[in-house]
Amino acid sequence: MNKSSALFKMLPGMISFTDWIFPPTCVGCGKFGDVWCYECDRSVEIMSGSICIKCGYPIQFGESCAECMRHPCSSTQQRAYARYHKGIKQVVHHLKFENGIELGYHFRNILADIVTKEGWDVDAVVPVPQSSKRRKERGYNQAAMLAWPLSQTLGIAYKPESLDRIAENSTQVNQDAAGRLSNIIGSFCANENQINGRSILIIDDVITTGSTMNECARVCLNSGAKNVYGLALARSILGDIVA
Repeated sequence: MNKSSALFKMLPGMISFTDWIFPPTCVGCGKFGDVWCYECDRSVEIMSGSICIKCGYPIQFGESCAECMRHPCSSTQQRAYARYHKGIKQVVHHLKFENGIELGYHFRNILADIVTKEGWDVDAVVPVPQSSKRRKERGYNQAAMLAWPLSQTLGIAYKPESLDRIAENSTQVNQDAAGRLSNIIGSFCANENQINGRSILIIDDVITTGSTMNECARVCLNSGAKNVYGLALARSILGDIVA
């Protein structure tokens, strides 16, 4: 067991103990008593209704979105819990910049329900990896804050070493779809020994254009993965900006 997995195993007890001494406040409104309150949860725009059968993007008719027709989705399927809009933006910000593992535990059952509803048969849960530079800057990976609690809820192996980020890229923020795609190509490599013949669930905090998730899926499939599913807490729709 690596050090990060050992630490994650200790976290549920640590969070409960800390909450008992210092009860949490909502990251959305500051209300005392829960890390994400009922009122803020009501502001979340859940991804529901008609969606692309492949990438999960909202559509008005048919089974596929125009973007999948132009640039096919590499994943077997992709889904997200909510639109990157209103309250969920504060959740993502807390995950990304405030080491928000407690939110990973809060949303783990919701994400697990998506996996179950979609009928995904998964062998390993893998967070989208960070560059070494970003890991040193933050000291944690926000995708892992979601992936680890989800793996425990599903009872599926957590395998962060299955994917690695091998290139330092310029930030994806404020780049269009074409810029994000060209920026991310060649950024990841897969551990074939852990990927080959298995179905992989890749976790990220936000899907924006899908370029990062698609590139992760592509390298996993090229390394022999049976299926690669992508799941995020949030998804940008029609110009939503990722902070």
